[in-house]
Amino acid sequence: MLNPVTLVTEPSLKGTVIYDRLIPFECGKSKGYLQDRVVKSKSTGKLHFYSGIRLSSAPDIKTVERRSFPKRVAVGFRTDGIGYIGPQKASRINDKPDHIVFDFAGNATGPGEKSRLFFMMTTADRYNKNNYTTLSSYDGCVVSIQTAQPIW
Repeated sequence: MLNPVTLVTEPSLKGTVIYDRLIPFECGKSKGYLQDRVVKSKSTGKLHFYSGIRLSSAPDIKTVERRSFPKRVAVGFRTDGIGYIGPQKASRINDKPDHIVFDFAGNATGPGEKSRLFFMMTTADRYNKNNYTTLSSYDGCVVSIQTAQPIW
């Protein structure tokens, strides 16, 4: 189970948004936007990478797979921001240890709804926009979208 957090329970999440983009996607019958955000922590100076889903049509997104996170990172989702639904769990893929999969596991957003922002807290202090995030829908569609990544 993935734990929800707020700025009260995890104050190092407080920071300045240094990159924020809504990226349109279509995956089978699913249409919407992936939010890709990078925040620089005010307390640590390190970068946190956020994602969120905004659907404009069903079916829902089942998983969001973030790549290029090879080091140990803390993951979670925010309950003190936008959105209604958070992922149920986050896991690594055995044959791809630098990938983190956020799984909504039946906790899906509907058309017009937003997911909660989910995040990876890193020790990186730089980033680029050369990564890919993969979305998988309940109807079996898979699409990859270019997103930000930490530079270690």
